[in-house]
Amino acid sequence: MAKKAAYRYAKAIYSLAQEQKTLDDTFDDMEMLRDTFASSSSLRNVLKNPVIHLSKKAEIAVEVFKSANELTIKLLHLLAQKNRIHQLDQVADAFVELYETAHNIQRATVFSANKLDEATIKEIRKKIKELTGSEAELKQEIDASLIGGFLLKINDKQFDASVSGKFKKLRQELTTQN
Repeated sequence: MAKKAAYRYAKAIYSLAQEQKTLDDTFDDMEMLRDTFASSSSLRNVLKNPVIHLSKKAEIAVEVFKSANELTIKLLHLLAQKNRIHQLDQVADAFVELYETAHNIQRATVFSANKLDEATIKEIRKKIKELTGSEAELKQEIDASLIGGFLLKINDKQFDASVSGKFKKLRQELTTQN
């Protein structure tokens, strides 16, 4: 039930942002909200604490996100007023999902042993576009255990072009032959 409510708020804020021509700014705010929630357990704990009064939660949220646009600030107040401020991260997640779907953006993570150069990243984005038909929002993470090559994750799909992945595959083939 909570996810449905969060989706409804996200859909409403998305429509308002479109109307007010602040969609990109609101998207940036929602990404900032998500990132802040993901990295701050103390903020999550405060907003989910039933002992803290709703007006205080709203005050804290507005202070933390004071750089957000006016529409986002109004959302914070509304969620506090409706006793749903604890769902702020879910609303932000749903908003980002709506935005990315509407703008045909695909999130992907590429893991590599070393930092990839721009030409390689460009090729990976091109390949993602071929595979999914969507532009790629690509995040890069370093994983030295891959030895070389890369591992690409797009939603629940995984493409392994790493040296360690090839070693694992070879090991499996050799053990199944014996």
